Order: sequence, then C-alpha cells, then structure tokens
Amino acid sequence: MFIGLFDLPGPQNMTSRPNSLDQFCVNFANKRLQNFTEKKLFERHVCEYTTEGISRFVPQVPYFDNSECEASTDHTMTESFAKRWGNHSSFKAGTMDRSGFPTFTVNHFSGPVTAWTDGPGPDWSFE
Repeated sequence: MFIGLFDLPGPQNMTSRPNSLDQFCVNFANKRLQNFTEKKLFERHVCEYTTEGISRFVPQVPYFDNSECEASTDHTMTESFAKRWGNHSSFKAGTMDRSGFPTFTVNHFSGPVTAWTDGPGPDWSFE
C-alpha cells in the first residue's frame, strides 16, 4: 500500500499591499497546476467507478474549481475580468487600492487574494 502527499504551493497574498501582475501570474500557474492535479486525481477515479458500476458506493470528493477565471492583458485585465466574470462567486472587481490602481480579487481555496493590474510589482527590474 502506498499513500502519497503532494503539497501544492498556495496563492501568494501580500498583506501590506495588493498583489501585482507577477504575483497574479504565479498564483495563476499554481491554480492551473492544482486544477490539473485535482482533475487527474478525482475525475479519473469517478469515471473508473462509473465504468465499474460502483460509483453509487463511493462518496464524491468535492473540490474548489475556479479554472474558468482566465487571464487577459495588463491594462485591460480588470475591465475584461469584470465583463466576463463579474457575476462569478470567485471573483470581485472594480475596487481601487490606496494608490488608485484598479484591483480585482479571486477567491482561492485558501481565501481571497487581491491583485492590482497596473504593471509588474515594485520589485521587478527591466534592465
């Protein structure tokens, strides 16, 4: 018997300021990896159980899937997200942070993470 543990990275959530585009990209990549892993682990087994006729005896494992929230471009991201995902329960847009930059919030499995869409974070260098 084998029991494995696969620890996926959680979303970065800056507490002193909203996340910037670079943190959003990291969170996006982590979320895609998590979604891929969950689909492989859970959905594949559900298909096997259905094929074998035992699906009614095996409890469904609920998991948080917000893979529908996809990315756009830097300056149009908040607006595009608001148009496409404004009514989605995992998304909130239209707020401004203290500096006046547009922000959006994505509810991840571990809680809400807010990001702004005005360029990369202050720790980036384009030299």
